[in-house]
Parts: sequence; structure tokens; C-alpha cells
Amino acid sequence: MEDVKKLSRLAWLIEALDGYRVGRALDPRMVEERLREFMDLFGNPSHVVKVVRVSMDRIVNLPARDPGARRWATVYMTTRLMLRVTVALFLLSALLAYRAPPTGLALLYASSALLYVALVLRWYSLNRVLDFYESNRSRFSGASRRLGEVAQDLIDHLREAVRRGAVRPSKVRLHLFNTDYRGIRVLRRPGVLRECYLCEVVP
Repeated sequence: MEDVKKLSRLAWLIEALDGYRVGRALDPRMVEERLREFMDLFGNPSHVVKVVRVSMDRIVNLPARDPGARRWATVYMTTRLMLRVTVALFLLSALLAYRAPPTGLALLYASSALLYVALVLRWYSLNRVLDFYESNRSRFSGASRRLGEVAQDLIDHLREAVRRGAVRPSKVRLHLFNTDYRGIRVLRRPGVLRECYLCEVVP
């Protein structure tokens, strides 16, 4: 597996598994599909897939057990639809700006207001959900640990690829929320414009 692009996809998978550990959940189907691409790295592939699937489900479904977290998770998902509607309205307003300027401008103002509301709601609801995960880490510590173990196995393989000279560490830097992994070096810490650690593997 010397292909740099494939190693970049491996880095993406590591970041995805790490994100789940703090409630930053991507589409589990995407994660599982990418995981299956690297099944040759594991001695018991079917067991690894099952462990990852069960752990991700555990973390994703945790807010459903808390009324407040469930409400904000619903708001967050609703804003996805609002953003899609806003894009459609922007496109329609651009078309109407030529054919019916007054209507087009009115629609542009409306879609702009909707976009602002959707972005604010999305930001606020996401932070409320992430706060829930942060304050309830003990409730999914087992799932987090299992995902961390799989991510560590993948990091070890990435380190081996760097050791062989298949890729330079700078080409497969990792954006991680957790730094409890062996064989990584933190380059930059979270800041105003960065929510995660910028890391690279060390051979």
C-alpha cells in the first residue's frame, strides 16, 4: 500500500474514528465503507467492522436518551434541510433578478435572512450537542476506547509507511480531537481558528 492517495484516505479514516470519540459523527456508512477498504490491515476484519459499527451506533444514539440533547440534535438536523432550501432560493432569486427584479430582490432578501437563521441555529445546536457529549464522556467511554484502539492500529500502519519512505509525514498530517495515541507528534494545538490538534506521525 504505497499509494500516497490511499494513505491520505487512511488518514481520513483515522480522523473520522477520532471525531466519533468526541461526538463529531460523520455518516457511519461513509466510515464503514472506508474501513472496508483497509480490511487487509486487520487479522479479524469482520470483528473490527462489527466493533466499529456498534461503537459508532452507541455514540450517535446517546443523545436520544436525553430530552434536551435529543431536541438540539433534531434542530441541528433540521438546519441541514434549511440550508438546502436556502441554496435553492438563492438560485431562484438569481434567475428572477433578470426576469422580475422586484420579486427576485424580495426572494434574495428572504433567502439571506433564512441563511443567517439557519447558520446561527446550526452553530448553536451543534455546540449544545457537543457540550452534551463532553459532559457525558463516561457514558460512552467503552465505545470511545474501542474506536481509539482501531484508530491506533491504523496510525501504526501509517507510521510504518512513513518508516518505509512511502510518504512524508507532512503529506498525511492528522487533525485530531484526542492525543492519547502512540506515535504522534502535536504540531499545533486548538486555537481560535482551529478546534483540533494538528499532528503528524513519527516513525
